[in-house]
Amino acid sequence: MQPLRRDLLLMRREIDPDPKLIEREVTSLDQLLKAAENADGFFVCFELLDLNRFKILRDKLSIAKAMKPKGLKAFQFLVNRN
Repeated sequence: MQPLRRDLLLMRREIDPDPKLIEREVTSLDQLLKAAENADGFFVCFELLDLNRFKILRDKLSIAKAMKPKGLKAFQFLVNRN
């Protein structure tokens, strides 16, 4: 198993759990998080609210431009859809 590059807090009720079971659970959690934390998922979860033009933009290019430093203009907001 490759060493993970993230800190995960795994809370279990068992006092003395099997190390192989914990390793398998952490590996599956890591795979699940990798699938959810990609760029496409980020662009799906956010939208750009532009009050200058009274529009809601959902395309990847507009959101990517807004994410850059100094990318947001006055009265533009990144809104999480959740």
